[in-house]
Formats: sequence, structure tokens, C-alpha cells
Amino acid sequence: GIIGGGDDPAPPPNTTVEPTADQGSSQAAITPATTKVAVLNGTTIGGLASTSADEIRAAGYEGEVTTGNNTDQQRSDSEVLYGTRPGARRQAGNIARRLDITELGRLDANTRSLGENADVVVILGQDKAP
Repeated sequence: GIIGGGDDPAPPPNTTVEPTADQGSSQAAITPATTKVAVLNGTTIGGLASTSADEIRAAGYEGEVTTGNNTDQQRSDSEVLYGTRPGARRQAGNIARRLDITELGRLDANTRSLGENADVVVILGQDKAP
């Protein structure tokens, strides 16, 4: 006999198992209707976050869209950050394109907290000043 071997037959060579719809992530990917978005003003220009939040809503983001101020009020470049939920990166990319923002990245713990655990956080900089 073989030491440590089992009684199960070896799998056929060169086979792959394709995941089925109910395997993998237990969460469905977020959509514009279910994405929580926070828009933070990284400048001292009043109303900048509200204007961008209105653009996001007009693009079909019907979930919670909040506005606030970023801790750094001297940002030169805008950025869109995404969280860990399935589909967050895709939604962040869509929002970045809509707002004409090229910087895209992962949410860090501080920004996640400031954005109240949003799936996507937009931080507006001087490049979005009117």
C-alpha cells in the first residue's frame, strides 16, 4: 500500500472545474442603484462636493450619495477610491469617467472612515474648481 494515500481515485489529467453561479463570492456585485458613494471636498471652494454629487445621481447612482469635507483642504488633484465589495472597482471607474477624474485607487482606513464606509469615495481637488 501507499503510506498517506487515500482510496479516492486520482482526478483525470488536464481537467478544470468551472465555478457555477452559486460558488465563489456570497455577495452579488454592487450596481449603480446599490453603490454607496461619498463625495469629499478637498478644497476650500464651497459647494464643489454637492455639484459632483448631483452629477453622480444624474448618472443613475440611486443609492446613498453623501457629501462632506476631506481633512486635506489643499488637494491639487481629484481621486476616486474604491472599497472591497464586489463591483466597487467597476463602479469607481464609471464614476471617475463621469467626473473626468484619472486617479483611481483603493480606499485606505482613514478615507473609509471619513467616507462613512462608502463603497466609492470621490475626493475633489483644485483640478475640479470652476
